Amino acid sequence: VCDFGLARVLGADATHVSTRPHGTTTHNAPEVWAEGHVSQQSDMWAYGMTLWELATGERPWRGMSAGRIMHAVMLRGLRPTVPDWLPAGYAQLMGRCWAQ
Repeated sequence: VCDFGLARVLGADATHVSTRPHGTTTHNAPEVWAEGHVSQQSDMWAYGMTLWELATGERPWRGMSAGRIMHAVMLRGLRPTVPDWLPAGYAQLMGRCWAQ
């Protein structure tokens, strides 16, 4: 599951691409909101959000505006609630994806 319309090629020594925040609002990592940096870590964050969405069948942050999502993720450090019924390994993988 990918959106290659947003893809950028990184040079051999590059660690991130600077851009304005865009993409799937619900899947933006804190650094994308704060600095516009798209990196391998922000891709991992989005992967964790996609795993959560696949596991729960719901959209992350459903019903929240972009501003409220940004506030929740950046300023409050919130992450989606991982259901208790998920296998521990799956929950741990999501947690690692969302680690700062």
